[in-house]
Amino acid sequence: MRTIVLPDIHGEPGPLNTALEAAGCLKRAGQWTLDPRKKFALLTLGDTTGRGKQNRKVMEVMLRLRQQLGPLFTMLVGNHCIAREIALREGGMEQILRWMEGSNTSIIAEFGKTRGCRVRNGTTAFTDFFKKYPPSEDDNKRWNALTQKHPELLERDFQKSLLAAKQFFTRKDVAALFDNARLVHPMGDVLAAHAGINLIAAELLRSNGVNGVNLAFRECINKNDLQAVASGDLSGVTWMRRDQESGRLLDPTISDTIKYHGFQALIRGHDAQSDGRQRVAMENGILEIDADTDMWQWNASFVEVDDDTGRIRTWNQEQGWRVVRAAGWSG
Repeated sequence: MRTIVLPDIHGEPGPLNTALEAAGCLKRAGQWTLDPRKKFALLTLGDTTGRGKQNRKVMEVMLRLRQQLGPLFTMLVGNHCIAREIALREGGMEQILRWMEGSNTSIIAEFGKTRGCRVRNGTTAFTDFFKKYPPSEDDNKRWNALTQKHPELLERDFQKSLLAAKQFFTRKDVAALFDNARLVHPMGDVLAAHAGINLIAAELLRSNGVNGVNLAFRECINKNDLQAVASGDLSGVTWMRRDQESGRLLDPTISDTIKYHGFQALIRGHDAQSDGRQRVAMENGILEIDADTDMWQWNASFVEVDDDTGRIRTWNQEQGWRVVRAAGWSG
């Protein structure tokens, strides 16, 4: 099976459309109809929303892809996804501020475009909406800092904007996209995760396999304990980054665990490549592909994995196609 792996989309459908066209997935250029003659699976590496200005459109595209592909469509969870769900499902002011500070003010601005009038006093609107959660002095300072950096927040009715975003993302079909997402996903001998594999996830992988990691995430959803994925035991899967000095991602013991389960390659997003090209490197015997090319801003891209032949190719607008592992490769 040929799997198209899409990096962080971040609320911009244009590059997503370009990537799907380049991968030969669309029936007609410029339309969101998949070609039924093409047999492929589709995987997103997480962070479908945030930063960009058309988050609703992207989520509607995800719903269409889910409807057309069924079980061949898989979404992974990223750090922006987790922060969004914590803020809009269960969050008080601290969680909402943390979410907005993480480059997500664009979602509030987007949902507030046609929602209500200009707010005279942003802090008052902010406070009134959360009477249930009295703001601390630190909350107000953070809110004021946000509005200074993003004055567009004061040009909209913050209460209605936030409520509109909450209503959309907690809508049954949209919420189901997150509820059915995964932390990790296998494609033959290739493993995919948003950010990487931390020690806790590696232990789950060693004892219970890929399903064990995903079941742990499902338990967090069932218990309304998304903080465990945001900052707890499983946080590394959605948050970990490469060491800035060494460039290393995985501890050798974690790499050994990944190899123990038959995986020879790891595809991840999260760390955007400033040159717009996927980073490919061999580390501790694992072929690592950093797929995030900041495509939401300018450079559409994807990774193609052929489960049957083992071939892995990357594509981006800057370079075009590149074979990073030939068919028939054997580790």
